[in-house]
Order: sequence, then structure tokens, then C-alpha cells
Amino acid sequence: MMTAEKIRVLVIHNRYLHSGGEDSVFEAEKRALLESRNCLVYELEFSNRDLSDKNGLIRFVHTLGITFNLLSFIKVYRTAKRDRINIVHVHNFYYRASPSVFWAARLAGAGTIMTVHNYRLVCVGGYLMRNGAICEKCLGSRSLIWGVKYRCFQRSFFKSCLLTISNLVNRLIGTMRFQVDRYLALSPFMATVLSESTLKLAPEKIIVKPNFVFDIGYKTNTTREGFFLFVGRLSAEKGILELLSVWKEFNEPLKIVGDGPLLESVKKAAFENPLIEYLGFKPQDQVHVLQQRCKALVFPSIWHEGMPMTVLEAKSAGTIIIANRTPNLEYLITHREDGILYKGNLNQGVKEFMGLTEQEKEQMMVAARADYQKRFCKEQAVDRLMDVYNSVAERSFR
Repeated sequence: MMTAEKIRVLVIHNRYLHSGGEDSVFEAEKRALLESRNCLVYELEFSNRDLSDKNGLIRFVHTLGITFNLLSFIKVYRTAKRDRINIVHVHNFYYRASPSVFWAARLAGAGTIMTVHNYRLVCVGGYLMRNGAICEKCLGSRSLIWGVKYRCFQRSFFKSCLLTISNLVNRLIGTMRFQVDRYLALSPFMATVLSESTLKLAPEKIIVKPNFVFDIGYKTNTTREGFFLFVGRLSAEKGILELLSVWKEFNEPLKIVGDGPLLESVKKAAFENPLIEYLGFKPQDQVHVLQQRCKALVFPSIWHEGMPMTVLEAKSAGTIIIANRTPNLEYLITHREDGILYKGNLNQGVKEFMGLTEQEKEQMMVAARADYQKRFCKEQAVDRLMDVYNSVAERSFR
């Protein structure tokens, strides 16, 4: 490996209309790389607001570019050539950036890496869910017709059709198979989904690299207050409706932080149940304080989560997490060692937590903190990223 020159990395991210976890990961990873000074970091951002701010006809024309956006291609190619980029690392290309960014990077002589934050490469809905339940029909489908039939993307036939066509065209021209050097999967389950799907990716291209969070600070059990905490999007896949229903049976305070389509249901439940307190959407620093103060974080999500930052932040604080047992959560939490996992019955999970002794809680909190330091801290993430960058950059140094 050449060591006389630092690797030049261009990080690319396409922001959705509403900010979310992917934006946080992008910002955190960029910041960690800059602080490490192990490589030279450049960035390009795209935004889907460019699609929403136009009039109907112009928006329609721009929308057609989700398959291969020529303007994005030119922008990435020029940037990569001008700054002598060795690695182009893409976090999200939907929808303004488009898969054309990989072709531009390759043409400019750079290696290409993609962090897979969700399942949109194999499921136009992105969640592997339909009608409130897990759906994996498209994983083995070459036509991806199910996403169109069930209008899985924003409940729109046209949008689902457009996105499906984009995925199919880029499969046919080899974008995903040949223009991406490495895929960074957030968990072993996600890596399996990618390798066994009809994308036909070479197994050696898929690397498990979990997200990380900056350390928010460990708090002991004796400093905790007597409330449970939910932080997240107020939507069906996050299990918020089950949480509201189950909490009628508990005489325990519950604080809810977040926003989303089920906001009114949360407000109604808080009005009817004095033990439920809705705090609205809170900035990150205030969420961290709540994670440090709560007795446990409740995470009743029912979909195949990618790598929820809320869970990693809670582990950083040593907070015990009560979570639905899904493959990705099993990767993050070990039952009764650093958290509580239940199978589809939140009531059971909360009761199991409440049956723990204070000594057991303290031991689990210490274990959660230790696991964070071992797998999900900044230093671990930077080391993993640099290993991947070095392996891909071998051929791109000029």
C-alpha cells in the first residue's frame, strides 16, 4: 500500500425532504474522519428539496433523473478529477444524486463504496414491510413487481413504478454489481439480505460495518429516575401503537419523544393516561440527557431495523434497552446480559425488566456500556473505515 500520500475521500449524501437517522450517521462519520486526520475528506450533498420546490412539469422532468442523473454525474466526475479523489463513499443516492454517481467516480479513477442504511436496493418501500407486517416478497423477485402492485413507495403507483424501473435499469446495466467496490452493511442480517437477494452481489464486496455514536456519558443505576423512555419516529413500523396500548396496564411513567404520522394518536393517549407524557421533538443534546436519566429505553420496533442510533446512544449511557427480538436487534443486544429482548409481546418484556434486582440492573448497565466501547465507539468506526478505504484505494492512487 502506498503511504506517502493520504487517501482522498469524497463523501456523498442525498438528503431526503425530512431529516432522519441517515443524515445523523453521515454527519457523525464525516466529523469522525475529519477529527482523525487519517485521510483528506471532501463532501458533496444533494437534496430532494430540489424536486419539491419546482413546478409540476419541471419536477416531473427532474424526477425522471432518478435512474441516471446526468447533472449529478458531471458534478461528481468534475469534483473527483479536480480533487484527485481516491475513494467516493456514498451514503444515499436516492433520488437527486442517482446511481450515476458511481459511474462518474469510476470514470474519474476512484474506488467506490456504499453504506447501505436501509433495504431500498431490494425493496422500494425500504423497510421490508407491508400492512404492518414483515414482507420479503421482492428479495427473490427479479422483476420487483410486488412493490408496484402493492404501491410500496409512498402508497403511490406512479412513484413505486418509477423507483422500481430505476432499480431494474441499474441492475441491467450492472451499476450495483460492477460499479460499486464495497457495500458496508450495518449488520450480519443486512449483509445476508444483500448477498441472498437478486442483486447477485459478490460476497467479498459486502462488509459488516455497524454505525457508531459519540460518547454521551455513562450514568449509574443509582442516578436514574423512575421513568421509561421512547425516542423515535411516531409511526406504525416503530411499534408506537403497541406501546400506547400496552402502557394502559402499567403504573409507570413513560416519556415519549419524536414526531411522525401517528402524532395525534400519541397526544390522545397522553391526554387519557396521566402516566404518559409526550415531550414533542427534542434536539439531540436534550435526548441524550433523557437517555442518561431514564430507567430503561423501550424500543418496540417491528421492522428489520438497520442500525438505530437511539439504541447505540442508550448503550453509550449504559441504559438498559427493552426491544423486540428481530435479527438486527439480536446483533445489538444480548438478552439479560445488556438488555431485554422479547418476541412480539412488549408486555412480557417490560414485566421481565421490572422483575430484575437492582444488582442485576447495574450489571446489565455496565455490560451495555462495555459493549458500546468495544463495538460502537468512534475509534472502532474510524479504524474499520480506514481498513476498507485502504483496501479499495490500492488501485486508485495516481
